[in-house]
Amino acid sequence: MPVKNDWQNGDYVDADAMNDVADLLNEVEEDVAAKADAVHTHAAGDITSGQLDISVIPTGTTAMTVCIGNDSRLSDTRTPTDNTVSAAKIQDGAVTEAKIASNAVTTAKIGDGQVTLAKIAAAVWTDRPKVIVSATAPADTSVIWVDIS
Repeated sequence: MPVKNDWQNGDYVDADAMNDVADLLNEVEEDVAAKADAVHTHAAGDITSGQLDISVIPTGTTAMTVCIGNDSRLSDTRTPTDNTVSAAKIQDGAVTEAKIASNAVTTAKIGDGQVTLAKIAAAVWTDRPKVIVSATAPADTSVIWVDIS
C-alpha cells in the first residue's frame, strides 16, 4: 500500500492515512524482527558455501587449532615414525645398496621368480665356469661336469 509522501503544511490527515502509516510501520517491524542480528553464530555444519574470515577460525599449533600458510610445519622435513612409510610412498631410486643393512635381504624376503639373469650383473655370469650335465665327460676341462650316468 503506498503511503503519501508529498505532505504540505495544512494538509489534513484522516484516519485512513494514519492507519496506512501504522500498517506500514507494523510491516517494517515484522520484517526487521525476522532478520538475523548483525552479530550471530551458525553451527559449522550449517555453512555449506562461501568463505570464512580467518579471524573466526582457531589457528595455532595446539590441539583443536588449524595451521595456516605461514606455519613452519607445512614446509619442514620430518623423519617418519617406524612402520608409517609404505612402498608406495618411497620415491623411485631412493633405496640404494648403501641404505640396506647387511644381511637384511634374505631368501625368505625375495619373491619367487623375482631374481632373473637380466637383474644380475653380467660379470657374475662371465667369471663363473659353465656347468654341463651329461653322461659323457666333456673335453673342456674348464667346465663343471655333473655325471648323470
